[in-house]
Formats: sequence, structure tokens, C-alpha cells
Amino acid sequence: ARRTAPLMTKTPRAAVLIGLMLVGSATHAAPLPPRKPSELGEKGRNSAAPGALPGADSSPPPGDNKHMTESGIDECIARLETMGIKARVAVAPSKNNEACVIPMPIRIEHVTERYGKGNAILFPNEPLIDCQLAEPLAHWLGEVVAPVFAVNFASPLKAIRTGPGYECRNRNHETTGKLSAHAIGLALDISGFELANGQILSVGAGNDAVPELVLRTIRTAGCGWFTTILGPGSNAEHANHLHLDIQKHGSNGGLRICE
Repeated sequence: ARRTAPLMTKTPRAAVLIGLMLVGSATHAAPLPPRKPSELGEKGRNSAAPGALPGADSSPPPGDNKHMTESGIDECIARLETMGIKARVAVAPSKNNEACVIPMPIRIEHVTERYGKGNAILFPNEPLIDCQLAEPLAHWLGEVVAPVFAVNFASPLKAIRTGPGYECRNRNHETTGKLSAHAIGLALDISGFELANGQILSVGAGNDAVPELVLRTIRTAGCGWFTTILGPGSNAEHANHLHLDIQKHGSNGGLRICE
């Protein structure tokens, strides 16, 4: 029988404790790795409607761009600053497809680890994303990824290696089909994690890859903040990076794709 990654219904702090127990102790069984459904449709996906994303308020659901306007970007940036996220307003990119719209374009520079020493986690590529994506990204990195890395490596997490964020294209770079979440700024690809000692742990195979147990833990926990997580084992297109997005899925927007 096909198994899917569980929906995260715990609080962010509980998610961290679960992740640390899973990774830090050999006596605890690791969660099963996310499995790829038979097709990229709604069949085979987790159809349970999740609750609000951690830290969410009464704002429109993630990916509901029609309710967002450029006038809200200052408020969004201010909210990010209170969370220790440094970002700046970006110029909306030119596009060939009118559907490729980012209502609140920003470039994210760093997020602050919310537990431990409060280290800044840098984004050297300063990816272009919609401001809506920055908040769940900061929660996941600061409250799950950084603490899990801290108990497994001799050096703290320093930086995140990413793709460009925004790309006006279809899913999986297909010539036809649905528009990618990258095309509206609601997705980010992570290819590696840099430690303070200079070591870079890549997503995928190889001697420098993030250990499988660590990767499983942060992927499973990420389902509490993102509506989609794809990575090694999902399909060939995501064999060397994690794809994270907050785009709405399904007729009611309640589907989550954790592969």
C-alpha cells in the first residue's frame, strides 16, 4: 500500500522536539520517506484539509493571489522584520506570460534562527519570491532545520543554497500544462545547506549529501508550513533539490503534496 507523509498538526515547537528526537536518537524509528503518487493529479495525494499554516492570521490563503495587491507589501515587510527576517522590496520582473505575476515581490537576504543563539541564516543568491512565502520559510528554517542541523553537525547552519525563486514557466519546465508556482513567486528550490565551518551539504546523492535521516525529518516537518514539498524520490526533476511552495491545491485549496 502506498504511504504518504503525515500532515503536521503540532505546534512549531512540538515539530522541533519531534525532529530532534527522530534525528538525535538511534532508538527512535525515522519517519518513512515521502513517496511519489502514481500521477501528478489529485489521485493518490493526501486529501485531508490542513489547518492554518503556523503563524498564519486571517489573511487570504497562500497562493490566493487575486486578493493580494502591491499596497500590502510594506505591511508584509514590516511583519517579516518583527520575525528577524531581512528582505527588501524588489522590482516586479518583466514577463512574456501575463499570468506570471508576483503581487508582492521581495528579495530575501536572511532569516534568524529563533532558538539557540539566534544566528542569521543567509541567502547568498537573494532569491526573488512573493512576500507571502517568506514567513513559512522562516518558521521552517529557524524552528526546524537549524535546530535539527545543530544536533547532528559540529557547526551551525550558516546559509541556504537556492535557485532564483521566480521563473515564468510551466511545471517541470514542460511546454504545455499548468503554470509552476515559481511563476507567481510562491516556490523556492533549495539545493544545499552551508555550515559555518564552510562545509556544504547538498540535497541528493553523493558523499556531501545531507544524511537521509536528516533530510527525511526536515521534509516531514515542512509539511506543516508548505502545501508542496518535492525532492529526491519524488521524480527525476527533483532528484537534486527540495522544491517548497505554498500554492493552493485542489478545489477547496486544502490538498498538500508531501512527496
